[in-house]
Amino acid sequence: MLKKWIVASIVFLLFLSSLGNASYAKTVSRHAGIGDTKAAFNKAYGKGKFNDISTVYKHGYLVVMFLHSAYDISLEFESTSNPRRSKQQAINAYKKMIPSDSKLIKQYHDSGRLIMEYRSQKLAKHVKKALFNGSKPGTFIAILKKDSSGYYAVILGTGDNP
Repeated sequence: MLKKWIVASIVFLLFLSSLGNASYAKTVSRHAGIGDTKAAFNKAYGKGKFNDISTVYKHGYLVVMFLHSAYDISLEFESTSNPRRSKQQAINAYKKMIPSDSKLIKQYHDSGRLIMEYRSQKLAKHVKKALFNGSKPGTFIAILKKDSSGYYAVILGTGDNP
């Protein structure tokens, strides 16, 4: 009887410890976003559809590339009922997908795109150094794509190279 109780206790403790370490238990971003696991995205947005190199969520609005964690995220406004956004709407769309400790380092225009470079200690701690492509760990960019009608996409990516 004692042996069964010990085995049951060990199994129960292992179960409890696994709850605290679930890959979606804590996200790097406010809501599943840059640096987070596929499990976190699946929990936040439903099971995505995988194609050759990325996972698609929300009927094509959200396209994510993973390598242990999300390192490239595209928000495709053209896949929604509101295909063009103002600058502020585009920024608001990605703000929940970046870590809460993100600091804007610089912003500039490149080939008609607005590039916003950020740094986050949370991201640096949770994402493998190789995903920053030689940039300082914790560095990521938001690329806002625009045409004459407004902003039609945002790309979040680790590192500082657009």
